[in-house]
Amino acid sequence: MTLEETLDRFWYEMAVNQLRHAKNDPTMDISYNSSMYLDLIKFRDKATVSSIADDLQVSKAAVTMKVNELVKQGLVRKVQSEEDKRIHYLEVTDLISQGYENYFQPMKAAIATIEEKYPPEKIAVFCEVLATINECFAQRNSVNSEEL
Repeated sequence: MTLEETLDRFWYEMAVNQLRHAKNDPTMDISYNSSMYLDLIKFRDKATVSSIADDLQVSKAAVTMKVNELVKQGLVRKVQSEEDKRIHYLEVTDLISQGYENYFQPMKAAIATIEEKYPPEKIAVFCEVLATINECFAQRNSVNSEEL
């Protein structure tokens, strides 16, 4: 299989996992857009309305509306900063955290299998390859931000 075919297969399996998980998890009975916001909040260090608006190049008002909807649904909570009381960080609730825990079981199994099957040197190369992919996405996102 070529690199492109392998990556295509990876994306396919991830999509199938996500859709099956959403179907079987009653807490995931939410829109795709809401699901993506939850991902941003879960995986962004110190997520705020402003940081998400900046990442997505959308208005703070639009992000505020979506975040308030997620708070009302019990999926997100706002936590006031200890250092600056004007800042509220966003966190997914325990209900959603458990869903993520279930969703990432295949990834945890893959990590354990990789660590068992491959020596640290090969894992380091794999991490470099993933870092290159991340850098390409980040660079493209940056270019797209400048075009908007």
